[in-house]
Amino acid sequence: LMSQAVSTTRLQLQSSINDVSLVADDVQGLHQLFGRYMPLAPLPPIGSSGLRAGGAFIATDLVERRRPELVWCVGGLLPALWTAYALRRIGGGAVVLEVSSAQEAAEARALFASHGLTEWTTVQDSDAVREGDAGILGQDTEHANRIDFLIVDDRAARPGTDRLPSSLDLDSVLAKEAVIVVSMTEDPDVQQTLRNWLESESRLTVLASPRADVAVLEWDSGLLA
Repeated sequence: LMSQAVSTTRLQLQSSINDVSLVADDVQGLHQLFGRYMPLAPLPPIGSSGLRAGGAFIATDLVERRRPELVWCVGGLLPALWTAYALRRIGGGAVVLEVSSAQEAAEARALFASHGLTEWTTVQDSDAVREGDAGILGQDTEHANRIDFLIVDDRAARPGTDRLPSSLDLDSVLAKEAVIVVSMTEDPDVQQTLRNWLESESRLTVLASPRADVAVLEWDSGLLA
């Protein structure tokens, strides 16, 4: 009984330490975000995003450095919002947010409008797109080989579902040089997906990331030339 009590206490202590670390990371991330962008309306909950505030800042910092023309965000309303602020700050580009239902799409459009970011954003309902046989990640002639920056931040996306991009998806939609940001890389399923990407695609390179639970990759089609 004593051993069980000690083990339980140790787990609870570790959980508390992790929670404190998470809060500290969120505070730091929000401080960095507010240092560059001043939101005009209420923000989505931080916990709705696997990237959270710190990861959202990583994404916006990369957007400002890389200056992509088209950012595609799968499921992550919070990073899509901050990315739109980043694009408005640099004066170019657009972000497409892919969500899984018409209700989510309507809520996202209303949020972007309240922040004055409608001009920089497009919301796409992936279920509606599939009815037109366009597939995930906008696999149509409009977006083929045009996505410069891909953010995968969907807590519902898991391997084995048609919401999670495959290496074939990447090949069909990414521009010649693109950046990919993936959240929740501590999840075993996400780790396996990343391994699958890297094993099947020599065009992918892992870049340094300030956070262990956020992966940053670079796609370069020129490597096959």
